[in-house]
Amino acid sequence: MMAKLIRNLSLLALLVALNIMALIIIIPADTDSYLAAANEKHRLLHSVESPRIILVGGSNVALSIDSEKIENFFHIPVINMGLTAGAGLRFMLNEVEEGLQEGDIVIVLPEYQHLYAFSLDGTPKLLGYMIKACPECTSALSSPNQLWVVTTGILQTLEGDLIRAVKGVDIDSKIYFRQGFNRQGDLISHLDKPIPQKEKIHLKLPSEDNLKTSYMIPSMHLLNAFSQACVSANVRVYFMFPGILVEDYAAQDKKFSELYKILSAGLEFPILGTPQDFAYPEELFFDSYYHMNRAGREARTDKIIQLLIPVIPEY
Repeated sequence: MMAKLIRNLSLLALLVALNIMALIIIIPADTDSYLAAANEKHRLLHSVESPRIILVGGSNVALSIDSEKIENFFHIPVINMGLTAGAGLRFMLNEVEEGLQEGDIVIVLPEYQHLYAFSLDGTPKLLGYMIKACPECTSALSSPNQLWVVTTGILQTLEGDLIRAVKGVDIDSKIYFRQGFNRQGDLISHLDKPIPQKEKIHLKLPSEDNLKTSYMIPSMHLLNAFSQACVSANVRVYFMFPGILVEDYAAQDKKFSELYKILSAGLEFPILGTPQDFAYPEELFFDSYYHMNRAGREARTDKIIQLLIPVIPEY
């Protein structure tokens, strides 16, 4: 009796799995979506020859840096790998590590949440959709938890893909879509758009006591392992901070100082600048505390160039 029940349950599980696989095949990812731009970024990483400046991070990198300006200043190709914080720090670093070439210069600019709270392996829906849209990106998956996150996420995306397939619903706005990126990988579709009227959300750091505990050890371990891979490949790597609201910095200046102190003591590669260096007034932001408008993007890019000049004087 029990054997028959187990057999029936196993058969049911197999049928469910096959149906899910069929849905994934029949209902493909939206090839025009924002996250589908992972394909172009992945190809840039593996096709542009060194030396290159490679920018690593989430949407703070995608929306808030003028890579073309950096490229023109240093006369080195710039590749902006940023898309979403939801891909997870592990994915971001893994993807770039496999594409490293001798002579590259890598700038790691993670969101603050990657350092102390955000899942290192990403969020299901965002990482799952990215992998579904960019199958080549599966090479950046290295942990069992990432595989679980991706599997869960792909299932979560099926509803949206089904609605799009049946009704032809455009699930992307006129800002966040695949064609909104330039040749370096910067999202530029938002630059001349009016700032959306929405409730302001503030960046909040953990307490100083929590920052001093083991909160940041996993992320620093990943960052240092990536640094070691860069050294082995004869690649220079530097850490920089994302742009944030100056009012968020001012309200938590002691926490930012503590975080900077912990990173300075724990990271095995250079930090360029401080959190305060990348704190800007509200009028320089677009639709979140990580997404900057044209003026903010230029101000942050100028600061990045200023900090890079001493470490890459040969250019």
